[in-house]
Amino acid sequence: MTEPAAWYYAYRGRPRGPLSAESFLQLVRSGVITADTLVWQPGWSDWRPLREAWPDAELPKAAELPPGARCAECGRPTEPHRRVQLDGHPICTECRNLVVQRLRETGRVLETLRFAPFLPRFLAYMLDHLLLALVLYPLSMALVVGLLPARHSEHLSPERMLRIYLVQGGLSLFGLVLNGIYEIWTVGRFGSTLGKLAFRMRVTDSEGRRITYARATGRFFAKLLSQFTCGVGFLLALFDHERRALHDMICNTRVIRI
Repeated sequence: MTEPAAWYYAYRGRPRGPLSAESFLQLVRSGVITADTLVWQPGWSDWRPLREAWPDAELPKAAELPPGARCAECGRPTEPHRRVQLDGHPICTECRNLVVQRLRETGRVLETLRFAPFLPRFLAYMLDHLLLALVLYPLSMALVVGLLPARHSEHLSPERMLRIYLVQGGLSLFGLVLNGIYEIWTVGRFGSTLGKLAFRMRVTDSEGRRITYARATGRFFAKLLSQFTCGVGFLLALFDHERRALHDMICNTRVIRI
């Protein structure tokens, strides 16, 4: 078969393209374009099934993908962190705005993202801190016990007390740095900490896309404000319609269910 300069194909009654020969072949191999898909190229008088333009014997076999791994709008294979559920169907982030706009034009009321409730977020937060405590607590105990007097009858000298306070302060600072590295890296790399992943949640931007390392960093420091307000910043998620805490409002992020 002679490869044309451009390909067009029909998906859900809408034309898609132009595509290069290489991109077209990738969609055939991935199963987006099948033998019955209508295709067209410049110079043709009408659309025709791919089987007529390309004999079945020459068609590459489509790769098998699990259910929900393709965008319901464009049909392309989509990674989990690059798709959201809209109206019960998996939609890639590239098609999201188009689908939302089309549904709005038809008068449909659609909740584009499933925002995580306060309780699962709180439990995920506690689980993350428990995991960090498993690392810090043994280290803290070992250092503090090492500074205590060898005999219980001995009194702590001011110098020894000062050392204990300095060690505890240093451990608190180390814990903050470790917590920052853990949260920034996991959220920036995977879109979720281990605690959030355990409760099937992910941190995204307002469009449902994974956030960058820069925004993950800003969100971590903004979360400190939620802590410094005696937890009031966290409680805002109870009253916001998108379940945003103070740090989510500052960084324009969302925590959604997956």
